[in-house]
Amino acid sequence: MNVLLACSRSKSIGLGHFSRMAALNDTISTSKNLNSFLSILGDDIGNHLHDNLQISIISASIEHYFSLVKDFISLKKINLVTMDFHKSVEGIYIEEFFRWSRDNKIKLIGVDSLFNYRNYLDHIWLPSIYFDLSKMPNQNGLCDITFGWDHFLLSKNKAKTSSPNSSQILIMTGGSDVLGLGAWLPQSLDNSICSSCEIIWVQGPYAAAPSIPEKSKLKWNVFKNPKNMEEIISRADFVITLFGVSFFESIKYGNPTVVIPLDRSENINELEIIKEKMVAIVANDAKNSVDDLKNLIQNKALSKLISDNSKKLMGDSGCHLLMNKIIKLIGN
Repeated sequence: MNVLLACSRSKSIGLGHFSRMAALNDTISTSKNLNSFLSILGDDIGNHLHDNLQISIISASIEHYFSLVKDFISLKKINLVTMDFHKSVEGIYIEEFFRWSRDNKIKLIGVDSLFNYRNYLDHIWLPSIYFDLSKMPNQNGLCDITFGWDHFLLSKNKAKTSSPNSSQILIMTGGSDVLGLGAWLPQSLDNSICSSCEIIWVQGPYAAAPSIPEKSKLKWNVFKNPKNMEEIISRADFVITLFGVSFFESIKYGNPTVVIPLDRSENINELEIIKEKMVAIVANDAKNSVDDLKNLIQNKALSKLISDNSKKLMGDSGCHLLMNKIIKLIGN
């Protein structure tokens, strides 16, 4: 059985959609029942983000992309397409593709999107801890929607390690650092954090290099587009990250984490659940994140509580669950 994984990726959109499909692709590669292919609607920034990752289709043009996808589906006899697209993909080209897929008996799964096309889809999978199902009632002809702590599509866990000599503080600002943290956060960290700490800064492929103070009291390591993100995250003692895929990558290891909301109004329910479950510290804004981090480092009891809570809730990656869902849909 052949599956096509489709996702968005660009400087403005970031890497979240791509990261989820890459993780799912890794899991499917272990299956005896499925073969997966990866396609990208967006920028070609090379395959260096993941070892041995083969990308079958890539195009920045929506019209051209779906033309290539239809040809590929016919050539490779694809049974199902799993799509993790940004909302900007919605329009005439994707709707035409959905009609074509239905005519050709191709199964369709939407990940974190495509609610306006439920009549075409077989399932919507939400990597989210909250969704108001009352806004999407079950009706004949509309697919079901599932979500929960077990729905996150994350890379496989590495063994958790830590440095015996200093605390490693991991900073993840996203693929393009949309909040511009690299311009001022390094100086703020240098002013506030104990000199025995080591800062591990992950610079995304679309982001500028961080402005590290010339005479910093801290030890700095900057990694640009690292392949070994799982290893880097597994070594962290504390984390500051934006709300998104990287946040859930962090807490699955039980890392005491400060999460910075991109838009508090957009993710207010998820952030309230995170605070209620005590799986991370939710910063009021980026400026307050350093004080939150400092408190987390000093308060060992709080750090342990957050670590224990996050490991209990996250459990295993949802990639295996979605893979089983794919197998079941193709078999129906």
